[in-house]
Order: sequence, then C-alpha cells, then structure tokens
Amino acid sequence: MESLQIFGKYESTLDPKGRFLLPAALKKRMPNLEEEYWLSSGREKRNCIELFPGIIWIQRLQYIYSKAKTNPAARNYATMLQEESHPVSIDSAGRVLIPKIFLEKYNIQKEVSLTGAETCIEIWPKGYVKEKLPEIVGSVVELEEEFNKYDNI
Repeated sequence: MESLQIFGKYESTLDPKGRFLLPAALKKRMPNLEEEYWLSSGREKRNCIELFPGIIWIQRLQYIYSKAKTNPAARNYATMLQEESHPVSIDSAGRVLIPKIFLEKYNIQKEVSLTGAETCIEIWPKGYVKEKLPEIVGSVVELEEEFNKYDNI
C-alpha cells in the first residue's frame, strides 16, 4: 500500500456548514486535492474519523475484499467499513465537509484535532486525545520499549 508520510498534530475549527480547513502543512502532503477522498469511522473502535485519499482507500478496500472471499469476519468488516464511509471532496479553499452523521456520532462540536497517521488524517473531537492520554499511555508502555530499539536506525 502506498505511503504518504502524513504526520503531525494540528487544530482546525468547523464553520457553520460543518467544514474544516486543512492546515497548509497537511495540504502539502496530500496527493491531488482535486481527486475524491473518503471519510471513514476510525479503526480499532477509536473515537475518530479517518480521511483517506481515494487511491489509498481503494487499495485498502481491495485488500480487505481479497480476504473477504474466504473469511466471513473480513466480509463483515468490509460491510461495516462501507456502511460507515462517505466520499468527500476538498474544495478550492482546502475545506472538507464532515457529514452530519459523523458530527453526531463523534460528538464533534466546533473544533477538531487533526493527527497525521501516515496514510490518512485522523479527525478527533478537540480535547479527546488529551483527555484519554493516561489511558493511551498505559496501553502503549510495552510497545514503547520495542519501538525504542529502533532509535539508532
């Protein structure tokens, strides 16, 4: 799967229509802003929305559907993924409209935190990650030791 190297944390404010402005640093990393993008419910039951470039989204779906041919759980996952995804576009001003169903599901009010996650942008209700930080830190302590082995790369 293609890698985009989308990293970093940013903040954005929703306008009255439910659109947020992509920060310039993220726009530079996104391929062809005129193409279709996809919003999807976050993986691993996380309280976020993910924004994928269309090419990455299609590659992801193709992989999942290749597994779904022989795996009922993968078939169910593919169905769930399709049910909880929406095509979106990035307008000429760099804004993305979050569908009302996502705003309500994730209790997004006026502000969002945007986190680069290599191949997509995670969209969180502002303050959610900071609020959950103690829980997040507790779940990654063992992984941190493993990842620290690569500090000398």
